[in-house]
Amino acid sequence: MPPFKTAEELYAVVTRMTTALQANDSLKAKCAQTELSVGFTVTDLKAEFALRFAKGQVSSSTGSAKDTTVDVSLTSAVLDGVFSGKQDAESAYTYGSLSLRGSEYVAEGALRFMRDIIAAYKAATA
Repeated sequence: MPPFKTAEELYAVVTRMTTALQANDSLKAKCAQTELSVGFTVTDLKAEFALRFAKGQVSSSTGSAKDTTVDVSLTSAVLDGVFSGKQDAESAYTYGSLSLRGSEYVAEGALRFMRDIIAAYKAATA
């Protein structure tokens, strides 16, 4: 069974996850010198959203994921697996479960935020 039935369900979780990320002082310190945006295209839901880490702030937006530093295309099941920590993001990329647009080097650097994203996602889906 897919984790999300609609794009709206996904967007509601992204909003709650972003709120949790914004409350994370450790993450804010971690991204104080960062200018990074990651777009997500969730193919089975025809949904797009972006996470932005800039100057100690975290934000998200729904809509086009194309104006981001890196864009990740994946299904909602893979997104749920990666964001819940059940599936490693690098392995998902290596085995073709997700695809990237943009620099692999930049995408790899964004992985330093995964522990925080996983914790916020788990809180948002609890």
